[in-house]
Amino acid sequence: MKGYIYQSFWFKNEIKKHFYAGSKFENHKAEDSIIESFQLARDMGTDKESFMPGLVKKMEWLLGEGNFIYDYWEFGDEDFSIYWHIKKEVYLEKMKLIEEWVKYEGFQDICHFTILDPDSEQAQVNEDYSFKSGIFNDDGSPMDLSNLPIPELCKSCKKYQSDFWEDDLLCSLNRNDQRDDQDFECGAYEQINL
Repeated sequence: MKGYIYQSFWFKNEIKKHFYAGSKFENHKAEDSIIESFQLARDMGTDKESFMPGLVKKMEWLLGEGNFIYDYWEFGDEDFSIYWHIKKEVYLEKMKLIEEWVKYEGFQDICHFTILDPDSEQAQVNEDYSFKSGIFNDDGSPMDLSNLPIPELCKSCKKYQSDFWEDDLLCSLNRNDQRDDQDFECGAYEQINL
């Protein structure tokens, strides 16, 4: 992304003591499926009491309105990462501010990031970055949603009728994973009330 520097911030899960994690995060287990983990992250992202929105809001306040584009998050059992594109002209100033905030809050052991040299090759990697959007199979091939069979169970589910894009994404991933299975199963099924 031209004019921006891609920046990651890594946090140990201990940060939840400072930014309330909510009861949903406490229920996350290593053996959760990708769909269960995605649903948990989605719930945390919309829960105004959970740590993700609070932490993201604080980081964005430090970066300053108009100076960033929020990109993505990843989380695991012990830690998680949050990513932003930060405007090159304010990058060093804002990263120093975040560095001071981390020191002030005493987060040095639970937060890590590397301040890049805005003129280095490493910082320029994303200048000509081209991103191909879509949903992909494990082998990297694009998923063809137009040929994805719709099981009968889906047709009687509230989520199949939903206009919310994340519901559609989760359903598509689940249907694609089981496209060759004899019996279709869905842990998120909610029957339509007639």
